[in-house]
Amino acid sequence: MMKLAQVGTAALLAGLVVGLSAPAMAFGVENVQEDPSTGFVGDIPGSAPAITVASDGESTFDPTAINAGFDISDGIVLNSSWAPDPAYASAFAAGYWEELPGTNTWVLPACNATGCENANIFEPVAKWDYTPGGGWANGTQSIAISEADGSFSDLVLVANDGPGGAATITFSSDSGPAVPEPATWAMLLIGFAGIGYAVRRSHNRTAALAI
Repeated sequence: MMKLAQVGTAALLAGLVVGLSAPAMAFGVENVQEDPSTGFVGDIPGSAPAITVASDGESTFDPTAINAGFDISDGIVLNSSWAPDPAYASAFAAGYWEELPGTNTWVLPACNATGCENANIFEPVAKWDYTPGGGWANGTQSIAISEADGSFSDLVLVANDGPGGAATITFSSDSGPAVPEPATWAMLLIGFAGIGYAVRRSHNRTAALAI
């Protein structure tokens, strides 16, 4: 009998196979670590113009790059070319991810109806689409953010899985649905690249034999 952990892993792998079917969907992963008090604030590597992301430490968090005016858990500074993905509408419901008035900055408040950060709180996964179309340039990387103690905090995944291969950004927060650890992401991306190559090679061989 397959163990429960194996079932979960199999389901995850199946989902990633579907998601990674588009060419160059996701690139490398840069691992960063939060400061225990000031958190993490930095740009997505390779993004131009720069896209800034922020993830809190253990204290009140509202960095100048965000300037929300209240305590937040996470934030991302986009521009007018980005819009929430309709499939993730629940992540942008009242009390969750919200756009600061008159800006293109999105924040996840430190407290919502389910509780407050560093406690029992649900933080939904949010996704934005690049509305003019176009994919990420080679060299753009996702960011895996860990807590000061090394445990998982957030994953900001950049990909080309939007309409027509357009760029997307998915922000998975610490208490949202489970995501693989940074090292696991790297292994999965490498593994699926190999799987894709093997599948293409097998397909080409079959096609050649059919001639």
